[in-house]
Amino acid sequence: MIPTVHARSIIADVSSVTTTLLNALTRRDLTEDVYLTGLIARLTNNNTKLTQANMEMSAHSLLPSIDKKRGEYVQAVFYEVKAKRRWPDDSVREAAEQVYKVIEKYGLHTINKSYAEESANINALLCDLEEEEIKAAVTSLNGFAGLLNQLEMTQKEFEAAYLQEVKQKVDADKNRSATELSLELRSQLNKELVTYVNTMARVRPVEYQGVAEELAVIIEDSNRRVRSRLKKAIEPEVTGKSNVSEKN
Repeated sequence: MIPTVHARSIIADVSSVTTTLLNALTRRDLTEDVYLTGLIARLTNNNTKLTQANMEMSAHSLLPSIDKKRGEYVQAVFYEVKAKRRWPDDSVREAAEQVYKVIEKYGLHTINKSYAEESANINALLCDLEEEEIKAAVTSLNGFAGLLNQLEMTQKEFEAAYLQEVKQKVDADKNRSATELSLELRSQLNKELVTYVNTMARVRPVEYQGVAEELAVIIEDSNRRVRSRLKKAIEPEVTGKSNVSEKN
C-alpha cells in the first residue's frame, strides 16, 4: 500500500519526491496505460513549473549577501581614508583630508539605510569622487582607486540583482506561486497517482505490484525526512550552565 505524501511537506520536499517518483515511473514501460501516461505528463509539467518558481524564490536571497558585500566595501573606503588622514607623509595626509570632506557627507551609517537609500548614497558618493577637483587626491592615495572600483562593481551587481527581483515579483503576479504549485502537486500525487496505483496493484498485481512497492518506498523515505525535521523543530533546546554569551 502506497502512503500519501506527508501533509507537512515543504516545497523542496514535494519537488524532490515528485522528481524521484517520476524517474521511477519513466524507467518502466507504462505506455499501454493511457491514464497513467497522461498523469505522468501532467505531473512532469507541474513539477517543472514548481522547480522554476522555487528557483526564483531562492534568487531573492542573493540581495542580502550582495548588500553585505557592498557594505563591507563602504566601510573599507571610510576606514582607509581615516587611516590615511594620520599618515606620516604630508601629501598623503592632505589628500586624505580632501577626500574625507567628500565622504563624510554620506557617513558610515549609509550601510544601515534601506536598499534604495543605500544605493542612492553609494552612487552619489562614487559620482562625487569622480569630480575633477577631487580626482587627483583619490589617485594619490595608494590602492584607494582600486577599492572604489570594487565598490562600484559590487554596487552594479546589487542593482542587477535588485532589478531581477523586481522582474520576478512582476512575474509572480502573473503566475502561481511556488506554494500554490506545491499544494496542487501534492494533491495530484495523493489523490490521483497514489490512489490509482494502489487500486491497480490490487486488481492487477502482476503488472502493478512492483510499481506500487517502489513508489511506497520513495514516498515513505520522503515522509521520514519530514517527520524527522518536524521532531527536531519541536524538541526543546538543551542548555547547560556553562553557556556564555557570544557577544563581543
